[in-house]
Amino acid sequence: MSAAATIKGSRQFDAACAILDRFGRHPARLIPILQALQEEYRYLPGELLAYVATALGMPLARVYGVATRTPTGCKLAWDFFITMSK
Repeated sequence: MSAAATIKGSRQFDAACAILDRFGRHPARLIPILQALQEEYRYLPGELLAYVATALGMPLARVYGVATRTPTGCKLAWDFFITMSK
């Protein structure tokens, strides 16, 4: 059974599904998705990162790389994203 199937069948990750749906499961929204997941769960377990990667159609290495950046780095990237989208 894949990590995504295991998580999808688990009620403890219902909030992750709701967060992904709220952001439209769009890869360009990876940083705000990870920030919302971090706020909800207080940490980002590996199986959750695998689920996010699968849901967004992205390599796990890319999701893991973004998730393991420093909070300051994520904030700077998010600020840049907001500035560019205006």
